[in-house]
Amino acid sequence: MDEHAQLLQKLQDHVHPKETLLRHGFVLKEADDWLRTMPPMKSNLKPLARRAIVLDWVFVDKKKELARFAAIAALTREELINHIVVLIDIKEDAVAVTNGRRTFGWQSLRDELILKHADSQTIFVGHAVHNTLKELHLLHDCIVDSAILATEALGILGVNVEVQKRKRRPSPLDWAVAARDVVVSMVNKTPEFVNWVEDAAEIHKAYESARSEDINKSGAKRARKKSRRVIRRVKATLKRLRELPVGLLDNDGSPEARAAQGAAGYVKIVQVFYERKVRNVTNVL
Repeated sequence: MDEHAQLLQKLQDHVHPKETLLRHGFVLKEADDWLRTMPPMKSNLKPLARRAIVLDWVFVDKKKELARFAAIAALTREELINHIVVLIDIKEDAVAVTNGRRTFGWQSLRDELILKHADSQTIFVGHAVHNTLKELHLLHDCIVDSAILATEALGILGVNVEVQKRKRRPSPLDWAVAARDVVVSMVNKTPEFVNWVEDAAEIHKAYESARSEDINKSGAKRARKKSRRVIRRVKATLKRLRELPVGLLDNDGSPEARAAQGAAGYVKIVQVFYERKVRNVTNVL
């Protein structure tokens, strides 16, 4: 079995149950203007390289009238879609041309995705994929989501690990690559991800111990001391993360800039979680 087939098998093994998807905000029931991805047809079977697709959607204005959407093949990082989307005053089938670039309404974009690239067995990969599916009014239940993988690994439902928390956002195509690399690291259980889970679990325990000091005075001093020790170690981890070289994850020959963005996206996920926990623990000490 080659590398792509192995990765596809791991993604298939990590597809979330419907109950988990519902708990994390995915829409699975029929609704007005929503379409469900169609079953695969024998005459139009997707090649192995496209059986898993990473989706990312980014609003580019405060009024949420304009967005950019990207989709890439999860196994190869091949670019499938990279379009501007107009969300108001556009007919269902309208396709305009702006500065030489096609601009789609969300309906036309959805049609391109489900008619050309995806069917009901395609694995959609990404971070908080339900947000993208809501914008596309698309029903799909074959999902591998880095936000769900992270919360399941940590055992702390409700921790929101934000891929896109930075002042200046890259393009959705860059974020799709980053989300892809994060999911690959999770399903492959890379040392970086395993260490993150172990450290994050310890931080959470220290946080809960510090919070309980008002209830249990006898253990307050010990909890504060342990929490501060964890904070020192985590800050050292943060420093190491910032110094990690490009190519932390697999680099299969994609352009250097995208490889860098993928690694940066992975590092950012870990940084955001650590920094939030450090702030939370510090606030209760």
